[in-house]
Amino acid sequence: MDRAEASVLIQHLLRCRRPPVAIRFISEGEEFPELPRSNEWVPSSCAFWNLAAQRSFLTSPEQHVNCSIGAVTHGVRGHEEVMPGCGCADVDALIAMGRIRPEDLTSLPSVRRRPSSIAYGPLEDFPVEPDVVLIVTEARGAQMVFEAARRAGLPVEVQGMPTCAGIPIALNNGSVVIGLGCSTSRLRASYGDHELVVFVPGRALERLVSSLEDVVIADRALVEAELGNRNPGVR
Repeated sequence: MDRAEASVLIQHLLRCRRPPVAIRFISEGEEFPELPRSNEWVPSSCAFWNLAAQRSFLTSPEQHVNCSIGAVTHGVRGHEEVMPGCGCADVDALIAMGRIRPEDLTSLPSVRRRPSSIAYGPLEDFPVEPDVVLIVTEARGAQMVFEAARRAGLPVEVQGMPTCAGIPIALNNGSVVIGLGCSTSRLRASYGDHELVVFVPGRALERLVSSLEDVVIADRALVEAELGNRNPGVR
């Protein structure tokens, strides 16, 4: 199954309103296909997700530091660089309003290797295998992914705020992550209150999609049977 086929199947099975996004963390000296460099300076890393549904591009680590939390999860900054009093106004504001606690910062998941670049783009035409695939889907779709992952023998984890922590969890642990979403991410990445964000390790994508197809087909048969039982005269 190639990436284009996987993208089509995911969108069809989960009825996604935007295509899956591929993310790749590029190390210093690593060979990587030529992609245009993004010139966007966004408020947080998750804002790139919306752009990446439309086109492929490279970003620099510096483009990920406007959100201190995202800078840690993406491996751009260390935990010690964003602790209270370190000069990160956004972190200090979140703590002051009670949205996060200082101890939450020390346990933030983080990409283990500090990248020299981070590539984004639609899964269907991404030039290499992604580290993580990001899928925005409604609750029913997230449920199907959860069941498909377990059927495929893949670990599944659930992540609240920050949503972007799903990226290092998927990459480091090999887990499929169901991101419940957070308010800032929903606003900046333009997904709705009824949607969740699923993170899939790139190396597990084919296993998940194959299992997902079986789960969705079986679920549709179940729904049809249930509707038939409620309306026995309808065939």
